[in-house]
Amino acid sequence: MKPLPDGSGTNQDAYDSIKRQTGREPPEARPPCEPPEPLNYLWRWFWEMNRGRTSSPAGLGAIPNAEILAWAQLRNVSLHNWELRTVMSLDATFLRVMGEK
Repeated sequence: MKPLPDGSGTNQDAYDSIKRQTGREPPEARPPCEPPEPLNYLWRWFWEMNRGRTSSPAGLGAIPNAEILAWAQLRNVSLHNWELRTVMSLDATFLRVMGEK
């Protein structure tokens, strides 16, 4: 099994976590796919920022802008506009997929 970029486990661990938390199989009943190598850093950034995601009884919320700003400041990263849009698009896709029944 391939380790996750942040070292927190494997793709199978992520798969199992999604199933435990939602009671549903992950999208298409498989672990998340890997992005092309040149974009791996954006995928890692998204999953790091994802830890700051809010949730409530109504469900998951988008990653707050303040969390993105704090993440960037803590890591001394200056995101380009296209990188920010990409991370936000990944977030919107994540929320859509997690909300599917």
